[in-house]
Amino acid sequence: MSEIKLFRAVVYQALLDATKKDYDSDKQEAINWFVSSTDFKEICDLAELDPKSTQTRALTIIEEPTSITHFIRKRLNVLLRYQTSSQYS
Repeated sequence: MSEIKLFRAVVYQALLDATKKDYDSDKQEAINWFVSSTDFKEICDLAELDPKSTQTRALTIIEEPTSITHFIRKRLNVLLRYQTSSQYS
């Protein structure tokens, strides 16, 4: 179970990086990871996420920067913080 959380955190972090306001190499690398990475499918499998639907949803969020993107970024940050703190409780 903890391995699943770890690999989901990888996907979440990539989505956070890909939706940053400032454009930098981390943002581009994250976008490329969703589009054409050779290990994307493997990470999704390890996270028990469907690679195709994960990719489709992520690219929709990345390509449509709206207020919902800000909301999603906040939720992902909270989720990642909660997962990390609950592991040490």
